[in-house]
Parts: sequence; structure tokens; C-alpha cells
Amino acid sequence: MMRILYVEDSCEFRHSVIERHLGDHEVTVADNGPEGLRRWTEGGYDLVLLDYELGGRDCNGPEVLEVIRSSDAEIPVIAVSMDDGLNRRLVDEGATIGVPKRRISELPGWIQTLTD
Repeated sequence: MMRILYVEDSCEFRHSVIERHLGDHEVTVADNGPEGLRRWTEGGYDLVLLDYELGGRDCNGPEVLEVIRSSDAEIPVIAVSMDDGLNRRLVDEGATIGVPKRRISELPGWIQTLTD
């Protein structure tokens, strides 16, 4: 079992992902950037699942990723986006893997790959 920080502002999508794909893990949820960063500082996570398109004026998805990377270059970060064309950009900006939301059903496999 892994400790996962999941930063996602869509309650419905987040609930669906946790229920269908993350049930075997301990998941800490943050529904906005500032909360995600506060939870991040609590530490002890094995992986971060981040909505790259996280909205908000205070702290958006790219800003959350930048802060996480500045404090821990090694933790796996799966950045998720509605835009299939962003995958390369997500990796270029610091994500370990960039994933389109339409392929979220493959999440258990990505987690396994990152933790082997």
C-alpha cells in the first residue's frame, strides 16, 4: 500500500478515481492548490497524483508541480490533463508521467510501473 497525495478539484472525478483505481492505497485528498501544498508539507507521501489543469488564482496545477519538484526531485508525480496533447509538456515541466484523463483507467499500471 502506498501513501498518495491526490490534488484534484473535480469532486466527482476524484471520487470515481479513488473508488475505481486507488482503493488499495492510503489516499490524502486536496481539492485545490493551497490545500495540496499544505498537505504536501505534512510529508510521507510515496506518490503525487495531480490535476495539472487545477484551477485557482492562489495556486494552480503548474505551480503545485513546481513547488513539489523544488522540494523533492525524486517523488513520482503523475500529472493528469484533459488535453491529450499536453503529455510531453507535463514531463518537460517536471511530472514523471503525463496522462490524459480519458486514460485514467490505466492508473494502477502506471503506479505499479513507478513503484517497481
